[in-house]
Amino acid sequence: MLPALGLLQDVTSLSLEGAPLGQAISLLGIERFSSLESLSLSGSFTDWQALAGLRHLSNLELRFVPDLQDLPALDSWPSLDSMIVWNVDEAAGKRLKAQIGARAKARAWAGHTLISKLRKPTWWQSEYGRPFAGWNSRLAKAANAAYDSAREALEGAANVAAVQAAVTTFTVQFNVMKGIETAQREDIGEAVWQLSQLPHVVALGLSDAQLQHWFDEVRHY
Repeated sequence: MLPALGLLQDVTSLSLEGAPLGQAISLLGIERFSSLESLSLSGSFTDWQALAGLRHLSNLELRFVPDLQDLPALDSWPSLDSMIVWNVDEAAGKRLKAQIGARAKARAWAGHTLISKLRKPTWWQSEYGRPFAGWNSRLAKAANAAYDSAREALEGAANVAAVQAAVTTFTVQFNVMKGIETAQREDIGEAVWQLSQLPHVVALGLSDAQLQHWFDEVRHY
């Protein structure tokens, strides 16, 4: 739950981020930020109805939110003039699109509005939490396929050599991909860290540092 933050509750802009697949953050108590004009939320949240108390809200941003079912209607915020919705559940995203369109007919949006990357339930089950969500669809598809193959190989690895082979195979697949820059390299490194946390890999006595070493040995990006 949100802690009491004293004088910081007078801020006009607030950003809250929850870890992918982490425990949902309750929005109860957010009404203490009574001067809030801009709010950015990323991750899993509960008690969405509490946002209705933010009467001065003019900008709302929602990213990587798997459940928006209880989000208040947009007319809860009479001053809302800008909204970004990216990577949210499909059903809620479609409702928001309809509400944004209806609001535009009554009063034009002064700021930017965007709703993109509406995700089906299967996406949240198979891809959410992986570091490739921000990649374009073509590269993300290839990256996720490589990740699935690596995970399968690691879960069946009989020894350290098999783990090294799986990590190497995963890593070199990105050597031939175009558009791998610093941000993407860090995403791939994060994927290697996730793979290092698989119970079977840990049981073999391998550390994250060892998998990262194999990753660095063979990558060209």
